[in-house]
Amino acid sequence: MNSLAIIFAGSEGSTADQIHKIIGEEKSRNAVIEKFDSLIYYCNGLKDSLLGHAYYKSLFISYEEFNTSVVEVMNKLSTEFKQFNVHSDIVKEINNFISRNTNNQISNSDIIISKEETSITILDAIYIDHIWDNPFTSDSTFLFFEPPFSPYSARKAPCIFRLIENEEWNFTEGENWKCLGIPYKGRKTWLHILLPNEYSGLNQLKFDIQMLKECISKKVTPKMEVTIPVFEIEKKINLNQTLNKFGITNIFNHHESISNMLNHPSHIDNYFHLMKININQTGLKKPFYTSLTLEERIKLAEEQGYESPHDFEGWVQSEREEEIESFDADHPFYYFVTLVNDSVEDLKSIIAMGKYV
Repeated sequence: MNSLAIIFAGSEGSTADQIHKIIGEEKSRNAVIEKFDSLIYYCNGLKDSLLGHAYYKSLFISYEEFNTSVVEVMNKLSTEFKQFNVHSDIVKEINNFISRNTNNQISNSDIIISKEETSITILDAIYIDHIWDNPFTSDSTFLFFEPPFSPYSARKAPCIFRLIENEEWNFTEGENWKCLGIPYKGRKTWLHILLPNEYSGLNQLKFDIQMLKECISKKVTPKMEVTIPVFEIEKKINLNQTLNKFGITNIFNHHESISNMLNHPSHIDNYFHLMKININQTGLKKPFYTSLTLEERIKLAEEQGYESPHDFEGWVQSEREEEIESFDADHPFYYFVTLVNDSVEDLKSIIAMGKYV
């Protein structure tokens, strides 16, 4: 969202108002900038954390020179910017930027940059490799249902599971959805899985600012069986439509609705989000559990207070005698990663989001 703060700094009128409602309606323009300055400081701290890593960097691209006042904000928010010319090797420079700022985990953007004098392209690069607050110590496979959701439209997929009890995860529900918030170590970063109740219900969910607030509202998680797929996702997402759903539309208007970013009115041509995330037993790219024997896992579980690992079928059977709520992410869902202050609902920023299908 720091990119939105930069656009906000270069905007006026209704364009600025649309952004202001999302990133800090109650704050002054300077207070919004300070808010995102502290966010960048926190993100930079995660790069060197022993608990894992969250790499994040933004790049603004234009064929025209950026205004000095906006450049000052970019520098303050640790954001890079490039003014290209017709002789620049744009693809090479962009790929170098992405690789350099994601610990060499993402290397190819395949992004086309508009050459319009009034257009600006934004690129966010993020790589998340962070350990869970309470790792999943058991893994297996399950059936993941996919379109067209017939009895035969399911694939066998790796999964992780555990029994949650008194661990202060976050669980909220709506009319046709439920959302589980899983904290990373330190509880400043959370993965949220927004799961429709119906197998085919993903496209019916209106994931807007109101639903976001409902998803992250603090609620005690009951005793619950949790099963989610193991996955590593690397995606390029165009955020234009997503921001439109959140009410930010003017910045993409070709009538040059952004007044002060360049030396003349401009607009955002495309806002790209390149992201890679690992979801597995520990949250890290190379889970340390994979090098342990079953006996070593059980000993570690006892030492750290986690449940002992055992086979999936035995775990399910052992819980059948008791009425326990379940969260089974066995069909398409949204996921998003948040940065917070002191509570799951005290949102600093959304740093990643996407669909798992």
